[in-house]
Amino acid sequence: MDRNDRGQPSRGERNNLIPFVENVTKIGKLGVVYILGIIIPHVLTVLVLPIFTHYLPPAQYGIVTLARQIWSPLSILIALGLLSAVASHYFRMEEARRPQLVKTVLIGLVIQMGLLCSVLSLAGIWVAEYLLPNLPLSPGLVLALWVMIVWTCFFSCLVLFGVTLTQLHERAVVSVSINLLNYLLQIILGIFAVVYLGWQGFGRQGTLLMGAIGASVFSFFVIWRFASGKFDFSLFKRILRTGLGFVPHSFSGMLAITVNAWLVNKLVSTAALGVYGIAVLFGQLIQLPLNAFGSAAYPTLAKLMSDGGTEARRQHSRLYTLLIAGISALALAVSLFAPVAIKILTAPGYHEAMRVVPILVFAWLIHGLYWVASNPVFYFGGGLWMATATISSVVVSIILNIILAPIYGLYGAAMAMVGCFFVRFVVITIVSHRLYPLPWQVGAIARAIGCAVLLELVDIWLSPQLPLIPAIVLKAVMLLAMIPLMWICGVVSTGEVAKAKDLIIARIRSSGR
Repeated sequence: MDRNDRGQPSRGERNNLIPFVENVTKIGKLGVVYILGIIIPHVLTVLVLPIFTHYLPPAQYGIVTLARQIWSPLSILIALGLLSAVASHYFRMEEARRPQLVKTVLIGLVIQMGLLCSVLSLAGIWVAEYLLPNLPLSPGLVLALWVMIVWTCFFSCLVLFGVTLTQLHERAVVSVSINLLNYLLQIILGIFAVVYLGWQGFGRQGTLLMGAIGASVFSFFVIWRFASGKFDFSLFKRILRTGLGFVPHSFSGMLAITVNAWLVNKLVSTAALGVYGIAVLFGQLIQLPLNAFGSAAYPTLAKLMSDGGTEARRQHSRLYTLLIAGISALALAVSLFAPVAIKILTAPGYHEAMRVVPILVFAWLIHGLYWVASNPVFYFGGGLWMATATISSVVVSIILNIILAPIYGLYGAAMAMVGCFFVRFVVITIVSHRLYPLPWQVGAIARAIGCAVLLELVDIWLSPQLPLIPAIVLKAVMLLAMIPLMWICGVVSTGEVAKAKDLIIARIRSSGR
């Protein structure tokens, strides 16, 4: 957007500014709701860390970390990409046929996942000890842990289907309710099991399964409300073919983090993985609001891409700049406050995670840039192109982990994640530009990232010399300085800052009623 006087559009651009502002406002409103639904349970997860880190030694916490990291890519294989295929096809299908699409995918998904989970549970007799090595558990418990992981995938996919579908309908409150129920059940059951029943890492994984079961029942009934018509096998095959194209990308995308955790467990120790799991928990905080705003933004971005005109591409590019500026601010917030939170909230045996978090924050900042660049590739069904980016990053991740983890331990694993995400970002950016060229505001994006880096360096220089409370105050000042600094650097305009302020005030007032 041309801004000769700090954001005031020329006369010829005023008509185009109205839909742009409407899009930003809608994305902002939906994004705030999604953030509440995602951030609140994860904040609760962070707040109960004193309980879990007190009752679970690092080796026991490592069991849960490894199980969770294996469960993520395994869910992709079990669902065979159907959820991504639904999102890809939904707005390209006639509105009248969408309920039949939902019912067809729901029935096919349940049958398909049930069969695959049964086969994988049986296969655990032979593969469980290889996939879950070096754990402080007997062989029988390792097999039982594997079975719990497999069926947690089944119920979690049903939860995710409900969340995805309601987001496509822009039913933010319902989507948030499903997500909140899933996390709250897992947290409440986990506290009861660990504190009152004395269960360790194995038992904690059991509560994750029980929470997913409860949330999936609610999600199923929500999905059913959007479904009608008969099961269409030919439609299911078409959606499945698209989904299979996304599997290599989605699986390898998750696999990089899983391999990273698996190699820490294998090359260092399960106790080290427990500490690393805390660092990853905070590093991934960047991804939570990113997912929320991504879900809020996708329908708008998809409509802009379906238009494809010059003005639509200009608006698309500007929205990307604002998203990246937001990602940079999120990275700064996590990098500033995560070490303080770890020191306050975790047992001393986990404090080494404080020094690992900044490296992981940088890794997830790069991952945020990757997400932005990958949207056009996802929209146009470029699953194989996305797979090229993620598979190449997995190869780099494995090589870097094998080289760095034995030498530098947790720090080497974190550096391997930086290299992994950087390769992914570079490859997908090249592909995205070929599929859907945009007038990227490269200078504004570079300045947004530079503002975050500058403020973080100031904090690193000053805060170690201060007591805890003054250090926290300094960090808060650094974070609050992000927006005016971006305004001074021309990343955001006066009008955009005023619109964001009005949106925040309106949200605060509505929440207080």
